[in-house]
Amino acid sequence: MAFRCIREKITPNGSTERLVAEFAQAEVIFGRGGESHVLLSSSRAATAHAKFFWEDGALFVRDLGSATGTRVNGKRVARCRLNDEDVLELGDTEVKVRIGSGTAELTYVERDSHEPLDGARAAKQIAALMVESHLPRMSILSLVAVVLVFAAYFAYPMGSGSKHSWSTGVISHPHQLIEGDCLKCHAVPFKQVQDKECGSCHIMSEHAEGMASFLKGNPHMNMRCAQCHMEHNGPQGIIISDERQCVSCHAGMSGLEKSPTIENVASFDTHPQFKIAVRDEDGATTRVSLDDTKRAVDSSQIKLNHKVHLEEGLRGKDGPVTLGCNDCHKLSSDSRTIEPITFEKHCQDCHSLGFDERLPNAQVPHGDSEAVYPSLFAAYTKVILLKDNEAWPNPARDMERLMPGQDVPAPMELAGDSVDDVVKSARDAERELFTKTACFLCHSYQEKPAIQQTTVNTHYEVITPHIPSVWFSKARFSHGSHEEFTCESCHPKTRESSKTADLLLPGTKLCQECHSSARKEGFVSSPCLECHSYHDALGFPAEKKQDIAAYLKELTR
Repeated sequence: MAFRCIREKITPNGSTERLVAEFAQAEVIFGRGGESHVLLSSSRAATAHAKFFWEDGALFVRDLGSATGTRVNGKRVARCRLNDEDVLELGDTEVKVRIGSGTAELTYVERDSHEPLDGARAAKQIAALMVESHLPRMSILSLVAVVLVFAAYFAYPMGSGSKHSWSTGVISHPHQLIEGDCLKCHAVPFKQVQDKECGSCHIMSEHAEGMASFLKGNPHMNMRCAQCHMEHNGPQGIIISDERQCVSCHAGMSGLEKSPTIENVASFDTHPQFKIAVRDEDGATTRVSLDDTKRAVDSSQIKLNHKVHLEEGLRGKDGPVTLGCNDCHKLSSDSRTIEPITFEKHCQDCHSLGFDERLPNAQVPHGDSEAVYPSLFAAYTKVILLKDNEAWPNPARDMERLMPGQDVPAPMELAGDSVDDVVKSARDAERELFTKTACFLCHSYQEKPAIQQTTVNTHYEVITPHIPSVWFSKARFSHGSHEEFTCESCHPKTRESSKTADLLLPGTKLCQECHSSARKEGFVSSPCLECHSYHDALGFPAEKKQDIAAYLKELTR
């Protein structure tokens, strides 16, 4: 589709000059302005008067809001389909239409009449074209403008109490309650809102607090809360969701923060390997990359063999069982995190804390190593005290359940009836529990120094395990959002893992198989805030809480 525009100019002596312009495009604009394809010299033509365009093989014209209008065969139109031999009027310029095969020929006529003007007449015409000749004097206009501005922005707000005319835009929802109290944020008139005003109400988490030390090392950045959280922009201004705000710093963070652990992150597609918090022997935590296989290990001081637990037909208290991931790792009520593992909920059905097969129903308590020896001493003391009393149950004689074909054991007897015999049995059982059987199977232990061992306390202690509820401390992850996939889709090596130190966490490459920063077909769009929160608000301190009735009364004063 193309246009062939022919300008026929009639000179003062009556001759005709033709100027042809070819346009290999689907539309052309006629008008007096510089953006028009075809320039008209008539003062009655608008700067952009009308547009001729092809649509579905037909030629159309549309008026572009001109004051003098567009007429087709004498009828004023806003939009019209054109036919061969149609005649248009653009103001006082006549345009004839000829439609060929894929080309429209538009012929328009202009007259060149240079009538000589005398000086007075020329000056009069020039003055008529000047705007100020039709307006009051500038001094009067300035005075009227000053009065109107004063009335609109000072007199009316002060008299009515409404400060809307002073506002630069719509206030965000979180701040609407204090909309009438400008001094809450603007403590100093005509000065930018400072961070201390924000901090008077908002208590933020570590990332926000870290900005103070970061800005000390980068004073040239001169950043404030309000540079990112721009109020008076409605709901989209105060809460930032565009990842470009994050990338503006983090894409070049290694040049701003002089630390070997800092890495640049421009998008999730180029995200460096994830890091976890690893606890050392002194209890301090260090963030370590999953690629660092020597240091990125499970140091939670708990023994667990996934391979054994996931075998089919595993022997349990009630017979063979086959465990799955969800038997121990259950989704929390928030549908995001996994419930912590506890002995009572997840372990005791299969793992007994029994200490003597002659006392099948007796177990030591879990979770308090100091209570182990006293419970053992009490259990063996009870055997001696009740052995000759038929009115009291014998723990060995009165078992709750017997295996098929198993004989009832004989009443339990100790080597003697003295306290020393009870102590010996209790200490032997204690040593077995901590160094060979129940406690030893899951926990690391240490024997107390001789100076701390007394005749009544436990001589061993369990090294307290520290099982993280969240491994990726700097990120947010929702297990509930991934429930349609099996656990082993993201933790593929679990079934073969036999070492406690194995970290069975997914790395960046696995996540990048489904997630991408850019919007791609077949990928989940994952900007920075999908996994990271810049700074979460903390609980409001009690000393800053206010009475709502008194607060509202203060606002209306």
